[in-house]
Amino acid sequence: MKKIYSIIIVSLFGALILNTACGDEEILTGPSPKGPVDVQLRLSGMSTNVGQVLHVDVIASDQRLKSRAIIEPLSASADTIVLTLAAPFAGHRIDMFADVNKSGSYEALSDHSWRLNVPPNGVVTFVRDNNFTDITDSLLIRPGAMFSLNSSGFDQHVGERFEVHVIDTSNGRTVGLYRIDRLDSGTRSISIDGVIVDGAGYQIDFYIDVNANKRYDPPPIDNAWRVMDTGGPSGLTVIFPLDSNYTDVGF
Repeated sequence: MKKIYSIIIVSLFGALILNTACGDEEILTGPSPKGPVDVQLRLSGMSTNVGQVLHVDVIASDQRLKSRAIIEPLSASADTIVLTLAAPFAGHRIDMFADVNKSGSYEALSDHSWRLNVPPNGVVTFVRDNNFTDITDSLLIRPGAMFSLNSSGFDQHVGERFEVHVIDTSNGRTVGLYRIDRLDSGTRSISIDGVIVDGAGYQIDFYIDVNANKRYDPPPIDNAWRVMDTGGPSGLTVIFPLDSNYTDVGF
């Protein structure tokens, strides 16, 4: 009888260990986060669209535009575009098009366009295909107005990458990103429509990729700046003549 009791106790102890281990496994591989996540669009096989401007919208399930990126132009067949905290809750999608005819706006019959689901972890892996989708959306809600940055005095940086991030200071969400692969002039204006809300505060972080490694390195390696401003009824326009008051924007 003692032997039977011993077997039962050992079995129960083993079951307890097994359950504990399973519990740890659930913690380690548990559900994806429910809060805001970065949207990471990982592109590959895009050689057909290299040299074309790529437009990327992150759109919530209620049809509201959350973030918008413009890549001018796509410079490689593989690229990763990161929009910080662009998906504040589940159920987002990406509407994306390459401006094949260089009109500056989406045209269903001539541009290459795709619609992609954003998973809960925010990581979207896309290998280019020809399964184009008409992303015309008359129900799309643009929450605000135009963002513009008018820069001047950047002649010494012609030919270098210039990247701008527009961040809502209330929640840290990147509402706009504009990347120029090779700055073509010392005086340049960029615009992102539909992202600026009247009365909201914004942090505009931008940098020049001085060492040409296609990623951000803190000053003094790269040159970077930060401007704080508030949106108005007609949007937000920042006028920025080049200076050397660099800020580590921490991309």
